[in-house]
Amino acid sequence: MVFNNLLLDSRSFTKKQIKEEDLQLTKSLMNCVAEAIFLVGSDGKILSFNNAACSVFGYSGEEFLSMTVEDLNPNFDCIHCTLPQYKEVKILTKNGEECWLDYSVKVIDFAGNPAKLLTAVDITKYKQAEQRIKQILEREKELGESRVQLVSMVSHELRVPINVISYCTNLLKRHSDDWSKGKIQEYVNRLQKGVEMLSLLIDEVLIIGKAESGKLKFEPKPLDLLQFCRNLLAELYPNESYQKLINFCCESDCSSVSVDKIMLQIILTNLLENAIKYSPSGNIVDFIVSCQGGKVIFQIKDRGIGITAADQERLFEPFYRGKNVDNLPGNGLGLAIVKNLVDIHGGQITVKSQVGVGTEFAIALPLQN
Repeated sequence: MVFNNLLLDSRSFTKKQIKEEDLQLTKSLMNCVAEAIFLVGSDGKILSFNNAACSVFGYSGEEFLSMTVEDLNPNFDCIHCTLPQYKEVKILTKNGEECWLDYSVKVIDFAGNPAKLLTAVDITKYKQAEQRIKQILEREKELGESRVQLVSMVSHELRVPINVISYCTNLLKRHSDDWSKGKIQEYVNRLQKGVEMLSLLIDEVLIIGKAESGKLKFEPKPLDLLQFCRNLLAELYPNESYQKLINFCCESDCSSVSVDKIMLQIILTNLLENAIKYSPSGNIVDFIVSCQGGKVIFQIKDRGIGITAADQERLFEPFYRGKNVDNLPGNGLGLAIVKNLVDIHGGQITVKSQVGVGTEFAIALPLQN
C-alpha cells in the first residue's frame, strides 16, 4: 500500500524527532488512503487515525483519542504481536452494525518509540455476497436432492396405473373371445381408470415442477366468486345434487375478487374431494366462503378420519400420505400442489385436525394481487 511505503521507513523515524509539520504531513498521507488506519502505542492507546477509520467505526476523532484499540473490538489481538499479522475480523460499529474487516498489523518505530500500524479494509459487502453464494449453493444442493427424490417417487407411483393397464390389456387379449360383454366392459373400465390415474399423476407432477421452478403462469383476474363456487360444485358432482354432500355457504359479499381462476379451481377441487373421500359415507362437508380484512377465506371442514399430529408436520410434502389412510386411493400430491398454488397467490393455508373427529382447512388469499 502507498501509505505503508511512505510511512513505514523506520530509519526516517529513528534518526530524528518528528516535527509538527511532519505530523501534519503524516495525517494528510493517512487521509489520502481509503483503508482505515490507526497508529497504536505499546499500551494499546490510539495515537493517530485517518478519516476512513471514523467512517468505518462511526466514532468521532475525540472519541478515538480516548480509546484503546481493544476498546474498538477485543478481536484486535494485536497489542502483543511482534511479527506482521493478517486477519479477518467481525466487529460492531458504534451504532451496533456488524462489519467485517480484513486487517494487518506491523510493528514500527514512531518518534523513537515502538508502535503498531493497523490497517483495515472494510470487506462487509464481500462477506455478505459470500454468504449469499453459500446459501444459494446450499439451496441448489437441497433442490437437487429433492429432484432425485421426486423422480424416484414419480417412478414408483407411475408403476401402479401402468401395471393396471398392462394387466387388463393382457387379459383382454387372451380372453376377449370367451368373455361376455359385461366381463369385457369391466376390464375396459379398469383400463380407463388406469389411464385416468396416469394422466392425473402426470398433470400433478407437471404442476409441482412448474410451481417450484417459477414457471407456472399466475394470471389473477376479477371473478364472481359466488357463481364460480356454485359452478365448480355442479361440475364436480353432476349426477347428484351437491347439497347432499356439501353444505355451501357464502357469508359475505364476494361478488368480485381478483384470483387466478384455474389455480383456485385446482385448490378447491383437491380440498373438497379429500374432505369427502376421508369422511364416512353420508357425512356432509362444510364449505364456507367469506371476505374480510382484505382477504377471501375458504373453509372446508369434514367429519372424517382426521390427521395425526405427526402427519400434520409433513402434510404438504410431495407423495406423503397419512398413516391412517388405509387403502383409500391417492398419491400424496394434492396437498403439495395446494400449498404451492396458495403460496403463488401470496396467501396462507392452515389446518386443524383431530383423529376420529375431522379436519378443517382454511385458505386465505389476498383480495387484490
